[in-house]
Amino acid sequence: MAVNERLMERIISEKENAFPQDVAIETTGFCNLNCIMCSNNKMKRKKGAMRWTLFIKLVEEIAEKAKDYTRLWLCFYGEPLMSKDIADRIIFAKSKGIKNVVINSNMNLMNPELAEELVKSGLNSVFVGLDATTAEVYSGIRRNGDFEKVVRNVIYYKEMLDKFGTDDQQIVVQFVDMPQNHHQRDLVVSFWSKHGIQVKVRPLVTWHDSIADVLHSQEVLGSHEVERAPCHWIMNVLPITSDGKAVWCGCDYDGQGVCGDLNSDTIGNVWNNVKKQHRLIHTEGRWDELPEFCRSCADWKGAYATYDH
Repeated sequence: MAVNERLMERIISEKENAFPQDVAIETTGFCNLNCIMCSNNKMKRKKGAMRWTLFIKLVEEIAEKAKDYTRLWLCFYGEPLMSKDIADRIIFAKSKGIKNVVINSNMNLMNPELAEELVKSGLNSVFVGLDATTAEVYSGIRRNGDFEKVVRNVIYYKEMLDKFGTDDQQIVVQFVDMPQNHHQRDLVVSFWSKHGIQVKVRPLVTWHDSIADVLHSQEVLGSHEVERAPCHWIMNVLPITSDGKAVWCGCDYDGQGVCGDLNSDTIGNVWNNVKKQHRLIHTEGRWDELPEFCRSCADWKGAYATYDH
């Protein structure tokens, strides 16, 4: 399938876009690793944890307006397992009826007690950043991480799912395909398929060209002649920083483009006003009207993933 076809199949019509498909709440902005393809260590905005009062406000709005179809991510830039109350936040979201609560995690902070607690909390999906089959390759990507420990944690979490989980819960290994690990892609898929765990292969994105030390992968950049398409991040996702700022997209790690302050505003209002204007520029192809941050970004080409068993 061509890049443009992959991208366009994820774009929903504006008539059906009354509330974001994905809301990414930054429960914490801190991370325990220093991954080469992540911009967390380049952030200039203040890192912190989201206040419970704000968290409750956001979750209650999602539950009221879109609990059946909005996917709630309890992470944006930061490792959610650094939040000591992450299980309580999951339990609260699930108690409000939100059907799909997920996290991304590097899994280094997982332990048997926490694994059982997260499964029993109702967490629907854990996407684990594990981009290698050897410690050598892993340590060159997920700096400060422990490869063997993460592998053990993933296997143990799967055992907890088999013991306590339900059909709507899963653990997925995520492989970011880049020059440093491309040669291990098939090995990763093969290894985890033996454990009954799906692998999500996603192309490298540059987070608005902030990771110059990581080469752009050919799959991400594609052909420079590919016709520009509406950006998935703009069209479908509302990221919210730990202090409550709604920002342009998942690539806006430093909050350069604030769309609203959700301490006083609502998700629905931001989504159907400021963010709607952003979406219309994309769907109508008015690329010259984009702000420089968006106009010069190439990451719209990498907004898709494949799932392998």
